[in-house]
Amino acid sequence: MFEEIEIDRLVEASDNLRRRVGNVTELAASVRSIGVLEPLLVTPSPEGFVVVAGHRRLAAARKAELATVPCVIREMDAVERVIAMVVENEQRTDLSPVEAAEGYFRLIDLGMTQRELAKRVGRTAKHVASRLALLELPRSTREGVHRGEVSLGAAQALLMLVDTPDVIEEIVSEQPDDIERAVIRHQSIVERAAAASQMDESPDSPPDETTGRFSGGDQTNDL
Repeated sequence: MFEEIEIDRLVEASDNLRRRVGNVTELAASVRSIGVLEPLLVTPSPEGFVVVAGHRRLAAARKAELATVPCVIREMDAVERVIAMVVENEQRTDLSPVEAAEGYFRLIDLGMTQRELAKRVGRTAKHVASRLALLELPRSTREGVHRGEVSLGAAQALLMLVDTPDVIEEIVSEQPDDIERAVIRHQSIVERAAAASQMDESPDSPPDETTGRFSGGDQTNDL
C-alpha cells in the first residue's frame, strides 16, 4: 500500500544495517526542490512505522523540513526486513562488505541456510560465503574494511592468516599499503620454517631396510 506519511510517525530501524547515513546535504537540497521521488519502505509498529529501506531519504527529508514523505507500507517479519535492507542497500552499493556480511549473518542466525540466503538476496553462494568469511577477521581489521582503509582484496588475503589474529593486526598496522605481499611473505617464511623443522627431526641417513643399520658413515666389518 502506498501512502504519504507524516515524518513524525516514522521510526528508524534499530537494527538498520547501515551504521551511518553520511552527508545528506546535497540530497536534502534535491528533496527540497523536487521532493522524495522514490518511496520509503516501511512496516507498521506500535510506535508508528519503522523504516526498513530509505534511511538516507528520510534524513534528507528531515533536513529539508518536509512534513510528509511517500512510503510503501508492508507487513514484514524479521527475516523479510533484513532481506529488504540487504537487497535495497546492496543494489545502491550503500553497504560496505562488512555491513553486508553482518546482514547475511543475521539471516543465518534467523534460520536461513547460505543457499537459501543467496537465492533470496540475488547473489551467488560464493559471494555470500566470501562476505561471511570477513566476520572471522579481528574486529579492528573488520573496521578497517568497513571504512575502506583495508581493501576487499587485502581482506581476502588476510583470511589465510585467520588462525593468527595477532599477525593479521601486525601486518595491517605496520604494512597497510602492502598487505597482500606481506601475507605472501609471511606464508613463505612459515613454510620454510616448517620445512627446516622437518629436516631437523629426520635422521641423517635412513636405516638399511635389510639390516636395520644406518647406511651412512663408516662401518666396521664383523669378524
